[in-house]
Amino acid sequence: MMKFFFNIFNKIIDISLTILGIIYYYIFIKYFPYQSIEKIENHQFQKLRKLLIESGNNVPYYKNLFDKIEFIPERDFLSLDDIKKIPILTKEQIRKDPKNFINIKSKFYITLKTSGSTGNPFKAKIGYSHWIIEQAVIWRQWKSFNYNFRDSIAILRSFAPKENEPLIKVDYLRNFIFYSPYHLNDKNMEVYYRDMLSRRIKFLRGYPSSIKLFTDYCKRKNYKLHSLKGILLASETLNRKDKNFIKDYFQVPVINHYGLAECIVMIGNIDNDNYLYNYDDYGYIEILQNNIHNRIIGTNLNNFTMPLIRYDTGDYVDTISSGVKKDSKINLKKISSILGRSNDEIIAGDKKIPLINIYTTFSGYEKIVKYQIIQQKRDLIKIIVMCNEIDQNEISNDIYKDMYFLKNDNIKIDIEFSQNFKRLSEGKIPSFIGL
Repeated sequence: MMKFFFNIFNKIIDISLTILGIIYYYIFIKYFPYQSIEKIENHQFQKLRKLLIESGNNVPYYKNLFDKIEFIPERDFLSLDDIKKIPILTKEQIRKDPKNFINIKSKFYITLKTSGSTGNPFKAKIGYSHWIIEQAVIWRQWKSFNYNFRDSIAILRSFAPKENEPLIKVDYLRNFIFYSPYHLNDKNMEVYYRDMLSRRIKFLRGYPSSIKLFTDYCKRKNYKLHSLKGILLASETLNRKDKNFIKDYFQVPVINHYGLAECIVMIGNIDNDNYLYNYDDYGYIEILQNNIHNRIIGTNLNNFTMPLIRYDTGDYVDTISSGVKKDSKINLKKISSILGRSNDEIIAGDKKIPLINIYTTFSGYEKIVKYQIIQQKRDLIKIIVMCNEIDQNEISNDIYKDMYFLKNDNIKIDIEFSQNFKRLSEGKIPSFIGL
């Protein structure tokens, strides 16, 4: 009984914060992306200054850190560039003592758990004030693609039915229809499609891996969703090839989204614009540059409960720029593409092989619908591939040929043609699972 009332209470809190987020959108942030660069940067400066002062006074980790490096926010933070005076924060540092990062004055917050795609999940505390802004920026993105309240949304994520439970669940208040992403075989996808058709689904939402599998099924069956207005993607990296495959088949906008359970930065499309943008009223983004790729370092501007300042997300972006261009009225920081995780590395003897370039190779295989690379042992790489049966021999030969370098490290490649991908939380299928 207590669990029932606890769930009801959490539902009321969630709905209340969502409503406040919608109100916040209309009053404060609706036109924020179109403000001048100077106003956007001044907003970020004021937010960061307040966050630094609060963290230095009430967050044990930062109180000790600022004392150690002799950093006084009121004196030493005079421009956005001064944020670099603070050392970069890693996940490993947080895992050692998460409580050290909690604001001692915090009372009301929600707890989110990271997916564990990096091998070791942890819990992040998110203040109510931030969660209101979280809902506001998501609402802003959706509204820019003509979403209306209670438009029917088919969701292929965040639903894991227990044994003998239905594979479809309906949230009648928001008109969200959840379809289990753990059961995406042809038989179940046929049921999903028929159900979506009967409900005249307006938006399709989920992880790119799940959406791509469903799109491939629809294409094989020549099925269309004529009521569809857009496809909302979340969390996973989406390469240009997959995006074009989904977009070209359903002939609707594919709305990309990048975010983290730690609520550090949020990146996505806005206003049917082809670019990806960092939501500069949500998080402050820096790029750690090297000769190969650019790494995302972020600071949430609104989470005073568990401030993570200059947090190394472990994710790479292709390029970033700021400022307006002739084909865009949006002044948020512009990003070309999100490439993947920095810790995606094969262990080969005493060295590590980054998978970024291997992902690029796989994106060139036109006949592969979905793939996953798994290293369970140091001398074995398993690659799960989904494709047409008649293409299996050709694809096997191509993979063995392109990954020849692993033989030099005595690593065996085992290719499995199936749909039995390994999943993490909420049905996410990572491209790589390492040791």
